[in-house]
Amino acid sequence: MPALGAALALAVSVLLTGPASAEEFRPNRVIVDYIEPRSESLQGVYERMKKSRVLEEFAQFLAPVRLPTTLRIWGAECYAYADWLAYYSPEEHAIHFCYEYVDRLEKTGAAGMTEEGFEPAQVLMGAMVGMLLHETGHALIDLLKVPVFGRDEDAADQIAEFIALQFDEDLAETITKGSSWFWLTDARTMLYLNDYADVHSTSMERFVTYLCLAYGDDPDRFKDLAEQFLKARAPHCKDEYRQVEKAFAKTILPYVDPSVLEEVRARRWFAPSMYEAAPPP
Repeated sequence: MPALGAALALAVSVLLTGPASAEEFRPNRVIVDYIEPRSESLQGVYERMKKSRVLEEFAQFLAPVRLPTTLRIWGAECYAYADWLAYYSPEEHAIHFCYEYVDRLEKTGAAGMTEEGFEPAQVLMGAMVGMLLHETGHALIDLLKVPVFGRDEDAADQIAEFIALQFDEDLAETITKGSSWFWLTDARTMLYLNDYADVHSTSMERFVTYLCLAYGDDPDRFKDLAEQFLKARAPHCKDEYRQVEKAFAKTILPYVDPSVLEEVRARRWFAPSMYEAAPPP
């Protein structure tokens, strides 16, 4: 990755040294809970989410961030908000991670290597963690009072992808490709005007943003996708990455414990195999 700012370099310069015990990472004011769904069709997702412990691992992943209050992560049926896939509630200081989103991923996940180069094993886990990081971006903006010049949704996407890129190459690729695959797939379903009249950027714009930041950080690793999709934007991606890097160093990094971050970066996270999706019908 490109050289980070002085403060960020000090915090994240540790080399990956191998796995660490899960007991070493105590989530800092992050509580996970699962709310049983009323819909019978989501019962299987609820059980698989509990068994996989993806949310618990994500809570441990957030251990370096020193939050001013408790952040809750709830696996839940979202009912009327299902189209949101997941959402952060500032009133509750809670991330609602929708079972409907996981159900959708299971049903639409790639059956084999796609023509764009997305692997099935990366898609499900990467899209799940990418969405959790996006909602964490909203939580950080709210709880840490991060100033945003523009739309919160765009800032949350930038925070999510930047965090993903600060870890080992396998995790960075899994989250980047999983998130990118989901937004590219979603973009291909956008048919109506209301699809574009939203607080979020369009799904294709979000796809390109994730990919551009990844390419700006590691052009060799993401060269094939960049050649397919970035076109004229590619030469600007390094500057886009550095802009997010500087903003993160000023606004969020002061709340990150460097010693805990070193320990977290030394561990492998979110193996694609940890969530076992339902077999296809």
